[in-house]
Amino acid sequence: MHKLMNFICDELRDIEDKTDKGKLTLADIQYADTLAHLKKSLLIIDGMESDGDYSRDEGSYRRGRDSMGRYASRDGGSYRYSRDSELEDKLRDMEQNARDEESRRMVKEWREQLKRR
Repeated sequence: MHKLMNFICDELRDIEDKTDKGKLTLADIQYADTLAHLKKSLLIIDGMESDGDYSRDEGSYRRGRDSMGRYASRDGGSYRYSRDSELEDKLRDMEQNARDEESRRMVKEWREQLKRR
């Protein structure tokens, strides 16, 4: 997850540089929004894993609900926390909006890793 977080931060810095140069586009703003949401989701998941509320081994949210009252969902015989699918959607958006083929390949790999989790 650290590689993904570093990638997100680097991309946001690149967008910030474009802002400083006055070359920011609407696509950059949309991409920054997706990156910011993804970063927030990763920080929340990291915090839950650190607190022991989210078990990677069991694939479920132990208390059954998150702070917003949402339940874990059952997916193919195992429980998946609903943020997994949100994260997967955000990664799919990032993959489609990637600035180059290498970035697109990296994001696709992370999305596939998330599915296997």
